[in-house]
Amino acid sequence: MSSMPHFRCFVSVTLVAAVLACLLACERPDEKPAEQPAAEKAEATPQTSVQSTDASPSSTNSETPRQEVAPPDSNDLILDNGSRAGLRFEGLRGTPEDPIVIRPADPSRPIFVMNPTGDWSIELVDCQHVRIQSMQVFNADAGGVLIQGTPDSPCLDIAITASDILPRSSKLDYEIGLRIEHAEDVRVTDVKILHAVEAGVDVRHARRLRLESLVVQGVGPERYGVRLGTGVENATISQVACVSLAGEAFGLGIVDPGEQATLERGELEVACTDVVLSRCSTDLGRSPISLGSVSNVLVEHCTFMLPSEFVVRTEPAGLGWAAPSGVRMKRNLVEWLPSSLLGIFDPAARNAVEELGPNLWWSAELPEMLAALGGFPHSDDRQRIDLDPQMLRDRLQPLNVESMAFGFRAPVATESPADR
Repeated sequence: MSSMPHFRCFVSVTLVAAVLACLLACERPDEKPAEQPAAEKAEATPQTSVQSTDASPSSTNSETPRQEVAPPDSNDLILDNGSRAGLRFEGLRGTPEDPIVIRPADPSRPIFVMNPTGDWSIELVDCQHVRIQSMQVFNADAGGVLIQGTPDSPCLDIAITASDILPRSSKLDYEIGLRIEHAEDVRVTDVKILHAVEAGVDVRHARRLRLESLVVQGVGPERYGVRLGTGVENATISQVACVSLAGEAFGLGIVDPGEQATLERGELEVACTDVVLSRCSTDLGRSPISLGSVSNVLVEHCTFMLPSEFVVRTEPAGLGWAAPSGVRMKRNLVEWLPSSLLGIFDPAARNAVEELGPNLWWSAELPEMLAALGGFPHSDDRQRIDLDPQMLRDRLQPLNVESMAFGFRAPVATESPADR
């Protein structure tokens, strides 16, 4: 019984404290809550410019939708590490100074993207100033990645880096690894593409394109490693390795069957112009280079190993399209076998060659057979056929010092003004 006064006193004090707290709160209605740490603010800032299959309201996936977040004062669009069932980005607008960067939260762990029901696993539609980094893309029905604008609103300033485009285990081949259509200022760097049947990279109606440090690898029956189609201007293909492809490594100015030329001013139309193929390599395949309707092509410092048909061949472009022209080749290294090669150039390709700088054409078996295969379209004076590069096949590295001036591993300083 003696403890009851103390209990009543405690309850009274508690009630008084609660009343005072309420009064103080009412007297400070405009006081702001404590500032959140930057990391907490980022997690509370959803981005709505991306659609993913697993986050779609119509998705049958019961998984909690993943949230895309951006850190303060940044255009970065950060995706949770893990897997995605398809991503579509439409109408994203960064700026040249502050592009939108789509990347995983942990850069050392790529995002796995696979769309089991759609045409493409990643789609960039009508986007400008966007970067995509560190993705492992598994092919959908049509292919891996699509960059697509329109004639009136092309995609602009798009870059894809440090990513792979791979076949699904249930479908070991697919049509296209990466398709670029109606776009300008596109850069693809440090990307590996496996087993795309039609083309590893397929480009149409694009200007100012740069493909650099790519590996396009096949197991057959791949048709092209890189295909430049109609409407392509100013394309640089640099340090691209085409490995074990069954078909052509680089198709330049390839016109689809039935595609009509516009025949403006009554002149033949050129499908593709101003192409640089520099420091690239091929291993096996039918022909390293296939020419459609293309003009002004420079092939320099490339290594082409053991083609089975021609080094440079042509494809008919169809009515209204101009024949290939303005092809220049210099400082390339070609290793060939007379038992498999049909010729260095097919007849139409010989007419397309404007200039042959110094090149190395080596065969360990009967190099004198080169003349029987048609020889060169211009003077032989600058062509080397007697220099064994002593090639390390696994690295495509010549060991002969004199031959090191040729091919994709040649030092940049080996070029002289006379070569230009």
